Amino acid sequence: MEIRLVKKSELEQAAKLANIVFCNDENGHMGSCFPTLFQAGIPHSYGAFSPEGNLVSFMGMVPVEITIGAKTSLRAYSIGAVCTDPAFRGQGLASKLLASCRQHVRKSGASVMFISGDRSLYTREGSVFFGNANKVTIKEDAVSKHNVNSSLPSWNYRDIVPEDIFTLHHLLTNKSSSFQWGITELQQSIGTSAYATLNKKIQITRIAYSDNNEIAAAIILMLPGENTPVQEQHMGQIIEWAGNPLAAYELMYDAISRYQLASLSAILPWQDSELIELLQNDHVQSEKVNNAGTVLVVDEAALIQQAGFDKTATGETYISILGNNRYELHTKDEKFSIEGIDQLSSVIFNPDTVIDVSKSSSHNPFAIPLPYMYGLYFI
Repeated sequence: MEIRLVKKSELEQAAKLANIVFCNDENGHMGSCFPTLFQAGIPHSYGAFSPEGNLVSFMGMVPVEITIGAKTSLRAYSIGAVCTDPAFRGQGLASKLLASCRQHVRKSGASVMFISGDRSLYTREGSVFFGNANKVTIKEDAVSKHNVNSSLPSWNYRDIVPEDIFTLHHLLTNKSSSFQWGITELQQSIGTSAYATLNKKIQITRIAYSDNNEIAAAIILMLPGENTPVQEQHMGQIIEWAGNPLAAYELMYDAISRYQLASLSAILPWQDSELIELLQNDHVQSEKVNNAGTVLVVDEAALIQQAGFDKTATGETYISILGNNRYELHTKDEKFSIEGIDQLSSVIFNPDTVIDVSKSSSHNPFAIPLPYMYGLYFI
């Protein structure tokens, strides 16, 4: 069995394998839903090939850069569409593919792999849950209790039109943490509706704008469609939002009424604190969850540098590598031991970290925000 980088001419074969595994049909929608994987200009995915040259196992991989604030940029790879021909399962092919992917990631200068899943295949290799988020659910009966504050600006609501693309791109890429995609990539992601399609739903983008036609916010909704299971027929989900939190908040309530939903849910990463607080003040259902999938640290030195924790970048606050899977967090006044990659990931990504990094607060003040991984950007 040959393990190697998938060639551009073999991506159609990879899409057919993914369709068989995920859609039970080689003519399914994986190729059209995930063009960054199956129509890639430069493939980064790996495959296992039989002696006859047939692709029998596939691990999709896409490079991504995540901007955090004004100065920090995380280089990463997203892993998804991992599949093996049923006739070739049980041979450890996925583990071999993962090893090759890790080497590829390290050579590229990236630091982590964001994985769409938490299978033992990944956790055995050290992938961990990461980040914190709030899953909020607005029930239908909350709409009648919702009062629009007359002191706030009034907004109008409509579907997105093509002329909105530059403003939507600006809003999405100027969040505290965002994927650095170009306008073409953004249009492609909106058009393919990957996450909604996989969940047998439809995707709609709604805009809030002022009387002078200035866009204040946008939400991207996943709504019931013809093929949606009966038990989910009146359930909606926000998969992305951007802009003014108050305007996005009002867009959510408008969506429940407009689409006659029994409920509308959203998973909001911890840095979306203003929107989370607005919803929690309405006493909507709220629960703490992790960000989606798992993260695998491939190069801890690169992660420390890219996350802004190297000594030259931060001065007073930095993380040093001690060796033997041990690290140390230095602040202006204190030092904290970090034992293992799990704790390192927690200090960097989790605001409710597993070690006490601040005697004055239970909140981890050093955690960097990450966008939600199962939103508009989904691999």
